[in-house]
This record gives sequence, C-alpha cells and structure tokens, in this order.
Amino acid sequence: MKNFKFIAFALFAVLACVSLASCSDDDKDEPTPDVPKPSVEKRLTQLSRSYSYTYDIQYNSDGRIGKVVRKHNGQTDKTTTYTYSSSQISVTEAYDYGGSYTETYRLNNGLISELQGEASYSYDGGRISKWREDDGSNKTFEWSMGDIVKTATKWSDEPTTYRATYGYSDKYDYGRIVGIVVDSNAMLYDDFEPYLLMQGFYGTTPIHLPQDASDGYGNDYAWSYEFDADGYPTSVTEYIDGRKKHTITFTWEVIK
Repeated sequence: MKNFKFIAFALFAVLACVSLASCSDDDKDEPTPDVPKPSVEKRLTQLSRSYSYTYDIQYNSDGRIGKVVRKHNGQTDKTTTYTYSSSQISVTEAYDYGGSYTETYRLNNGLISELQGEASYSYDGGRISKWREDDGSNKTFEWSMGDIVKTATKWSDEPTTYRATYGYSDKYDYGRIVGIVVDSNAMLYDDFEPYLLMQGFYGTTPIHLPQDASDGYGNDYAWSYEFDADGYPTSVTEYIDGRKKHTITFTWEVIK
C-alpha cells in the first residue's frame, strides 16, 4: 500500500511538472495580435530623403520590386536591379560612372538564409531570431506582441555587447518600411537589404511603426510621422538625442 501511494504521488509530481513547463512555454510564445487590413492596399513608389536623395521604385510584372533608381539633386547616380529565382535573389548596383556590384541572397523556404560570403540569418516561426556575419559578429532579436523590442549585438572586434531597446506607436507598418525608418548606426537591421525586407524575404517584420529607441551606444532616437487618409505614412522625421536629423517622405500608389 505504501508503495502504491509513493508511485501515485510520484506520477502526480511528474504530471504537475509537465503542466508547469507547458504553461511556461506558452508564456514565452506570445500570440501576435491580429493586424487589421488597411482600407486600401498600397505600395511604395518613391521615397525622398531631406539631404537630396530620391529613390524611384519600379515593379516587375510579378508585382515584385524590379528596380530602384537613386537620384541626387535630380540626376540618376545609381540603379539597383533585382533578379529573382526560387533559390536566390541577385541584387546589382550599377553606378552612373560605370562601376557595378552584385550581391547574392540565398533562399530557404522563401526566406533569405544567407548573404553570400558575408552573413547568415536564422528564424523562429517566420520571425528573424539571429543575424551573424562571417567574422563572428552577431545580433539576436527579442520579440513581444508582434514587435522587436530588444536586440543584442556583439561585434567580433569588440568585447562589449550592445543592447538596444525599441518602443512602438499604435500605428501599423502597413508598408513594411521599418528597415528604412530605423537605419541609423545599423541599429536594428545589419546587412538587411531594405527593399527585400519590405517584400517579406526576411520573414515577419514588426507590426507597428517604431516610435523611440535606445541604441546601446548611449544615443536615444525618436520618430514622428504624418499619415494619409488610409493610414500610410507620408513622412517620418528622425530625432537623435532630441535633435532633428532628417526627414523622409513617402509616395504610395494603390495596388490594383
């Protein structure tokens, strides 16, 4: 009888541990909030930076970005061409003076797994979890409720790990422009091609537009937006330590 009671108690303890472990796992795997669809679906056709650069975005017959033409004071100085296949994406930058350079991005299950010869990318449930350069530099990403809230960056030639934190507005990032908004100091995305990020090739992006951040180097960032009637940002202004740095304006077209 004593043996039976001992076995029963042990079985109860095991089941309790399993139950607690399941609850713990559930807590870590937070559900992503549902994102309401915009009243009108649009795509980005142009962005302009306040320091004289304009980017014209052209789409191919598949609806993917085919070219981005950069202009400086109205004159084309660089054209970036995107070529897609099931296993890779080639991105070629051709400069007006004649030089050109091609980068190759390897795909795994439709997501970029490698920037050939430079970096690799890891995912968890379709969300970026780690970026790693070939020299050992790396960044890990912490998500909460659909947004990246923390990153930890360790450069191979530095002993310090830089820990950045991010806050978000209640406005949704319908156009996936987070990689364009947060580009200072390579803070959030390192070796991420912003127009491939926009198209979902790096998995899910934060669902809200970033509002503020601390970059781990002692700098504080903030972003303010203006929006059109459909909720797409028409401009964003970045501030570093309270001082205005630059403004980016966005032009959108309705997807037919």
